[in-house]
Amino acid sequence: MKRILLFLTILGSIFMLSACKNRTYDPIELVSIEEIKSMERINISFMIPFGQDIENVIRDMIADFNEEYPNIRVKIEVVGGYDTLLKEMRIKVAGKNPPTLAIAYPDHVAEYLRADAVLPLTPYIKSDLEGVGYTEEELADFFEEYMFENRSFDDKGTYYSLPFNKSTEVLIYNKDFFDAFKDEISVPRTWQEAEEVSKKIWEIILSGRADNLYDGLKLTEHLKDKNFVPFAYDSNGNLFITATRQWGGKYTERIDNSTGELLFMENDKSVEAFKYLHDLARYTDPVTGKEMPLFQIPEYWAERYSSNPFKNLQTMFTIGSTAGIRHHVGADSKVRTLGVAPVVYRDEDHKYVIQQGSNIMISKRGNKYERMAAWLLIKHFLKPENTAKFSIETAYFPVRKSALQLPEYQEFLNTPTIEQEIHSQTAKVGIAYRELGFEMFVDPAWAGSAEVRKQVDLAVVSIFSGSKVRSKDDIRQIIKTAYDKALKEISR
Repeated sequence: MKRILLFLTILGSIFMLSACKNRTYDPIELVSIEEIKSMERINISFMIPFGQDIENVIRDMIADFNEEYPNIRVKIEVVGGYDTLLKEMRIKVAGKNPPTLAIAYPDHVAEYLRADAVLPLTPYIKSDLEGVGYTEEELADFFEEYMFENRSFDDKGTYYSLPFNKSTEVLIYNKDFFDAFKDEISVPRTWQEAEEVSKKIWEIILSGRADNLYDGLKLTEHLKDKNFVPFAYDSNGNLFITATRQWGGKYTERIDNSTGELLFMENDKSVEAFKYLHDLARYTDPVTGKEMPLFQIPEYWAERYSSNPFKNLQTMFTIGSTAGIRHHVGADSKVRTLGVAPVVYRDEDHKYVIQQGSNIMISKRGNKYERMAAWLLIKHFLKPENTAKFSIETAYFPVRKSALQLPEYQEFLNTPTIEQEIHSQTAKVGIAYRELGFEMFVDPAWAGSAEVRKQVDLAVVSIFSGSKVRSKDDIRQIIKTAYDKALKEISR
């Protein structure tokens, strides 16, 4: 299918032009650290979408920052989640009153750039002022897969943000169950192995051999309400994007900051992937004719994520975000021990695993002193010891290579506390991806690309929940509908 270019929307053009009209942002002018320290007080603000635990880690790092820069006051503005963050930023950008710093996904940055509201960081990164810029060696210390998206907003490779909190996906499994039946099942590496393991899990459950594994709970009880499925996937959007790549297709491609191409209807790779996955979800035993779904998404249990079904023993292994691993454990979980492994892949030539997480940017609001104060805070956050600390305490990954070799991070990996154990396992898998030959990719971002993701997310729900979905043609039509709706949304 011919590639279709997603042109800058009329609405976006109006937003950009209205925001840029009578622009009052100051030109970029760098000042020295000595000048910053000589100021009586500099006030900056930082908008974040995180919960209390992560907010506390950030506040601790700011407290350390204030030991060197006691005159820089940082006001943290907490909003409830990334969607709310985007809405708040849109309002503030339109009113020329954005926070000094903000956490942002790449497509958010692209949108703010259309309003000329994002400060380019390249002049700061390359500055020769003492203590301000990064050396080439320091810049190379950042993981390239995290840095690429931050300089992909123009043809010059200008940095408009830097990586802050990064995660990936892993396979999370019920270690109690897998250990109990280790002679019959093992943690799958490929989709084919996941299919066979899921069939074997059904056999074990139906035989009643697992009914004594958990005190006071017979796993066969789950079968009465048809709410047991061996394998689940946490994120519908990630499932679509990753499966499309693993089956040899393409999802989207960024053209520039405002435009991109939809590629997932160019061939039938997405259709082939979801025909296979749909067949897993509708699997019936060839001998008994009994419906035995092998794979599902959270909506099957009327959930947003698969963590609750996992904790309730309604699924035995699931693929989810490393940053969300904490939601698979807790006092309300019936799973005593969980394990972490790499995601399943289709074959050795298509070992794709998505990289996620947000970045940190500086708005054009403020004077040269506020901007430099914000930049120095970013540099503080991204010191190897601080990105290691952030990783240890939040389950996100360090964004710098040298952080992995720090004594405190090595201790976290090799001799974690009981509280750190699951985060440590997750970190080891994330590090191992590079050694295991996985291609760690990022979802291409441009202004409006989130709308495309929204439509494919809904398509996945339709594929798995539609009672009339049977054939490859049915699945093709659902994906085509998502494609058309995405174009329509982008073109409003």
